[in-house]
Amino acid sequence: MQKSVVGALLAIAVCIAVHEARRSSGLSEEIQILERHQASLTDELGRLRREHAQATNQLASIKEEIARLQSQQNSPELLKLKGQIGVLHRQLAVLKAQAGTNAVGFSRMLTDPRMREYIRQNQMEMAQVNLKDLFKELKLSPEQTQKAVETLSALFLKNAEKMYSIPQGTLSAEEVSQATAERERELLEQLKPLLGDGGGDRFMQYMKEMPAHASVDLLNGRLGGNQLTDEQNTRLFQIIKAEAFELTRGVAGDWDPAFWGTQEYVDNHLLQVAESNQRILEQASSFLSADQLSGLNNVLTNGINSRIAQAAALISKP
Repeated sequence: MQKSVVGALLAIAVCIAVHEARRSSGLSEEIQILERHQASLTDELGRLRREHAQATNQLASIKEEIARLQSQQNSPELLKLKGQIGVLHRQLAVLKAQAGTNAVGFSRMLTDPRMREYIRQNQMEMAQVNLKDLFKELKLSPEQTQKAVETLSALFLKNAEKMYSIPQGTLSAEEVSQATAERERELLEQLKPLLGDGGGDRFMQYMKEMPAHASVDLLNGRLGGNQLTDEQNTRLFQIIKAEAFELTRGVAGDWDPAFWGTQEYVDNHLLQVAESNQRILEQASSFLSADQLSGLNNVLTNGINSRIAQAAALISKP
C-alpha cells in the first residue's frame, strides 16, 4: 500500500515496534511482558476476524432480502429477517467484547520512552514514503519536507496519546465527531504555515482520497496478472472517493474514531460501513470481472475486520 494516511498504519507500526523489541535486549521489562501476550492475542484476533467476517456477510445477505420484501412491510418473512439482524448485532457486540479482554492498550506502550521514539521515527519514515507524491506536487524543498514530516509525526503521537487514553465506549456520538474535527483542525493549523493555505487544503483533500487510493492498490496487489486497466482504476477510484470518508477510512488502515463511541453507536457505524461496501460492489460490478469483484469484496471486508482488531487490541477498556 503506497499511499496510506500518515496515521493509517498504526497497528502495523506497533507490531513492527514489538517485533524489533524482541531482538533488542535494551527494551524495558514491561515491553517483554507485552510480547509474551502477543501470540495469544494474535490467535484470538484471527478467530474474531473470521467470525466477524461471517457475521458481516450474513448481514449483507439479510439486507438484500429485506430490500426485496420492502413492499411487504408486515410480512412474517420480513419480521423474521429483522429479528435475525438484531441477533447479528448482538453477536458483533460479543465479538468485540471478547476481543477487548486481551487488549494491551496503545497508551500503555507509549509510556516507554524508547518505544515512543521508535514509533515517532517510524511515522516520519512512512510520511516520507507515503506522501512523496503530494510533497512533489506541492513543490516542497527538502527542508520543508523534513519539517512537514516532523510536524506530522509529533501530531500523531500527541493525538494518539490523547485518544488512546480514553476508554472505549465512553464518548457520545457528538463527542466522537467533535474529537475528529479537533484533530483535523489542529492538523490543518500546524501545516498551513509550512504549506500555505492552498497547500494545507490540498493536504486535507489528499487525506480524504487515501481510502480510494488504498483500495485500488490493495485490489491490484491481489489480482496478480489480472490487474485493473487504467479505466477500471479510475472508475473504481471515483466510486470509493464518492463515499463518505468516515465509512471508508478504515480500508487505508486509519484509526476509526467511531470505536470510542457507545456499543450502539459502533454497531450502527459498522452497519453503515457494510452498506457503503455494498454500494461500492454494486457499482463496480458493471465493469469488473467476477474475480476482480471477489477480490474487491475481500479488500473491503478486511477493512472492517482490521478496524475491529485495532480497536480490540489498542483502545483501553473501561
